[in-house]
Amino acid sequence: SDPRQQLPEEHNSDWRIYLRLLSYVRPYLLFFVVSIFGYLVYSACNVLLAELMQYILDAIGDTEKVSSGIISGAVYALMGTEHGMTDRELARYAVPVLMILIAASRGLGFFVGGYFINHVARYVVHNLRCELFNKMLVAKSSYYDSHTSGALISKITFNVEQVTGAVTKALKIVLREGFSVVLLLSYLVYVNWRLCLVFLAVAPLI
Repeated sequence: SDPRQQLPEEHNSDWRIYLRLLSYVRPYLLFFVVSIFGYLVYSACNVLLAELMQYILDAIGDTEKVSSGIISGAVYALMGTEHGMTDRELARYAVPVLMILIAASRGLGFFVGGYFINHVARYVVHNLRCELFNKMLVAKSSYYDSHTSGALISKITFNVEQVTGAVTKALKIVLREGFSVVLLLSYLVYVNWRLCLVFLAVAPLI
């Protein structure tokens, strides 16, 4: 038969296998949700760092629209009108505090996301190793005759670790970087949607 005709079936088979691997994460869904929240905070802080840079440049340049951004609008709403300070004076106090808060929140989000996704990974490794070991206990003697002890140990240690990496490490990268891309693109649309469309049109050529 034509090998090209087998590609959809192989693709579906791979997808079924991956969904089966994801089923091992289901009992630890709460930890997984907390990890997603942590990476969401981490990605949001990346956007706030860009917004903070805009606030700094606007304050230094004495622009008339310093309070037009997310951070600058919040700063002016909290303390801008009450103390009667200029933009530079207000930024002198606000920027260090904001940098500390954003950096601390970004680090905390990264830690929470990584900690809980690794927590899920360790449980998945444990469950897979227990299932594999239970299967080996009832395997026929011919199975052990055809496999070396090193290969069997490798299945329990190395192979299980590799399979778990496909479930958790891949998801970790997709979540962390995916949230960053989506939120940064959303921020570009918020700042200037026309310029964002021009960037998206030119980016593939670049």
